[in-house]
Parts: sequence; structure tokens; C-alpha cells
Amino acid sequence: MKIFNIKDIVLIPNLLSLLRIILSFPIVTILISGDKNLDIYLIILLLLAAATDYFDGFLSRKLGQVTELGKILDPIADKIAMGVILVALIFFRNFPVFLVVLLIYRDVMILVFGLFVTKKTMKATSANFLGKLNTTIVAITMLSFLLIPGTILFTILYFISIISIIVSGINYYFVGEKILFPKRPTKWFARLILIIFSYYLLTFITDWIHELRCNTKSTIYKDISDSDEILKQYSPVFYHSKEEKFLPIKVESFLSNAKLVRKSAFIVFDQTLSNGRELKSSANKFDENYYLKIDRNFFADISFKYNQIKKYYPLTIYARALKVEKLSKKFIVLQYWLFYWASNMGSYNIIWHECDWEVVMYLLDDKLNPIEAGYSQHYYGEVKKWADIAIENGKPVVYVSSGGHSMYFNTGTHKSYLDNSKKLQLGSDECENGIRLAPENYVLESINDSLSWIKYKGDWGLPITTKLKGPKFRNPNNVCLTMWSDPLEWFDKYRTKNTN
Repeated sequence: MKIFNIKDIVLIPNLLSLLRIILSFPIVTILISGDKNLDIYLIILLLLAAATDYFDGFLSRKLGQVTELGKILDPIADKIAMGVILVALIFFRNFPVFLVVLLIYRDVMILVFGLFVTKKTMKATSANFLGKLNTTIVAITMLSFLLIPGTILFTILYFISIISIIVSGINYYFVGEKILFPKRPTKWFARLILIIFSYYLLTFITDWIHELRCNTKSTIYKDISDSDEILKQYSPVFYHSKEEKFLPIKVESFLSNAKLVRKSAFIVFDQTLSNGRELKSSANKFDENYYLKIDRNFFADISFKYNQIKKYYPLTIYARALKVEKLSKKFIVLQYWLFYWASNMGSYNIIWHECDWEVVMYLLDDKLNPIEAGYSQHYYGEVKKWADIAIENGKPVVYVSSGGHSMYFNTGTHKSYLDNSKKLQLGSDECENGIRLAPENYVLESINDSLSWIKYKGDWGLPITTKLKGPKFRNPNNVCLTMWSDPLEWFDKYRTKNTN
């Protein structure tokens, strides 16, 4: 028995549904191009696609053209267009992965259940109100991501979208459940299996896409071997507060006084296996299940130990230059990494965690003209145009917050956050013209992928309070934002509106 007539494809509502699928292709093309100057056309096309979603339903009722084909084509067009666009947003604009995975999983499950229901009832199931509402909410969230990324409004819409996807998915399931599993025991068994299956599948796919996104970037980078002169040219002047207890120092000072410890299920059973100096030659032996801790007695705090040894090691800044190519555009990125023995809690004299890695980055064009500066701030950062940063005697200036070591472009009080997206505020960072650390006051030491301790994947410091990775794996809240392996993505994440 035929449940729809293929000739209905030429009806206006059904043509609008097809147009929605067709519009997804130029939208994806703009996203792939990476040219944000085309975002105005992107928004127009997205609004046009949304309009087809509204008018195909409106006109089908107005013109009396409600067809079985339309009932199938309308939701399929929604799913194809929305899915294709959202996947492109993941890979080319860093849209949240979990929302897309959850939405596509819901849509696939609805399609599978719908086919079984249609086969059993010989009647096509149409989109219901909750399904249409969910599509609208996700579309608004998608537009807000393009127009106002990183705002509290986008965060609210993101969580509303997650709830909407779950609620509409459950609603669709209950509709099909009445037909497919009429008996009570079968019904509850099916629910249990679906919950377990969904949890593991969603976790697996989300992790897989995260890894795929990080490993399939269009960015090509390569360390510049002969880069001493340009690194010296842009080596910054650092200002720490007058009360700063810890200054950037040579890594060996910490490794020589630290123990390598293997984690266990309970910290009391952690096993000390080696001296931290072993990372200088064989870091590959120690994976993410290890951490470093200062070897000291119970009565000596970390600042006491630091003050004992600091005179034996020079103040050191670790520098690195790399060529970057993205979408046929070539850049030079200069990185200046600072290692601290410990970090205080904001401006207070409470040791929050052992070890602290921060970085200053400068983006240059392929003719070595400076474009932007990016400063790390805990797990997030800030980017400004080169013309907007402070320069002292031809050198860029960096203000380091008291205790916390976040990098800022000016003195004063700055909001401090606990998360990568700068939404969970906790206290503030204080910066002042205190201890001046100019290039003549520190050793500029080159680093690259070949250094053994750079390859160490474990924690620098105690696992409970620190959980801090080294330069190559820095920014653990989002592995795709690592400054070491793809600094351009980090620049894109924290580029403010005044730098566009």
C-alpha cells in the first residue's frame, strides 16, 4: 500500500521543504571558508531557511495541501538542514559538541521509531508541537552563537536547547511506545535498554567527535628552528606586584626538587616512583596518571622551599616561534611561556596550588608585522590588537596578577573566572607596576616538541588542588584550545569584538 503520492513534490509547501535542504549547502560553504566578513550573508541564509520551515506548514494548511509526503518531507528537511549546519558549526566555529550529538541522536531515533510505527499503522507520523518548538529553540541558539557568542544569554539558550531536545525526544518515544510496546513488561524493559544504550553511545560519540575535531584541523604549524632574533625582538617586559612571592624560573629548579608520583584510587595509596629530574630524559614513560609534588618536610611550605633554592637558578622565560598556515593564510606565532613554582589564591597569601604555567602570544603576519597579542588568564585568555597594547622601549608590556599570575594588558583590578568561557566569576586579579622584569633581567630559552619534559602528560603539582598540564597540553578544559598545537584557534576563541 502506497502511503504518499510522489507527484505531491511540486506543491509549494513541499518545494519549500526541499529549498530548506538546498539552502544548507551555501550556509556550510560560508562556514568552511572561515571568512567572518561573510557572516551577514550567513545570517540572512539561516533566517531564510527558518522562514521556509514556518511557511511550508502555514501554506500547507492555508492552501489545503496537507499531504502524506509533506508529513514525511517536512521533518526530514528539518533534520538534514539542521544536522548538516550544526556539524559544520562544530568543525569550523567550535559549536558545543554535546548539543549537536544529542540532537542528531534524537532525530535518528525518531526516524527509526517512526519507520516502525509507519510500517505498523500504514500512516506517516507528522511533526508534533514539541518537535517544532525544539527546532525553533535550537535555531535561535544557533543564531545567538553566531551573533552573541560567549554571553550569558547564549548559555541560557544552550541549556534550554538541551532540555528541549530531551523532552521532545521522550515525547516522540512515548507516542511510538504505545504502538510498538503495548504490554507493560515489554515497555519497561525497552525503556531500560534504551537508557543504558543512549548513555554509552552518546558518551562514545561525543568523545570521538571531540578527538576528530582536534585531529582534523585545517591548521598547519611548524616550529621555526632559527628564531632567536625575532623572539628577542618581541620579548616582553613583565610587571609583577611588589608582594609577589614567586617569579618565573627555570623548570629544572622544580624538577630537581620534586617527586614523580603515580595516582591511585585514593590519594593515601599514591606511590612515589621517581625523582622529577627523570622528566628531563624520559618523560614518555610517565603518562597522565602521574603527578609532580615538591619533596619537602611537613613543616616547610612551598614558599620556604622556593626561597631556599631560587638563588641557584636564573629567572627564565621559555620562548617558541612557529609558522602557521590556515586556509592559505600564513602567520608567525611567538610564544613566551612562564613557569612558576606555585600560585596563590588571587591576591591572597594562600597557596592554591603547586606550579603555574602561563603564556604570552603574539600573532604576526608572514612579513613579521605584529597583528595581535594574546595573554593567558588561568584557563581562559584575552586578545587585543597590537595597536592597543602597551609598549615600553619598543617592547610589549605584560602585567602579571598578584599571586595568580594571569597576564593582563593594563594595571588595576580585573575580574577572575573559574571556567574557560568566563562565566563563573570568583574574586578578582590585581595588577600593578611593581617588580619590573625586562629582557635584560631574564634568560630567554628556546623550547620545542623535542624537549623531553615538554612531552610529559601528567600533572604539574598535586592532583587535588592543581590538575595543571604543561605547555604542550595546557588548557585542559578544552583540548582543542591548546595554545601549543593550535594557537590560532585560541586566538579565535578569545578575540574580542574590538579586534575584528
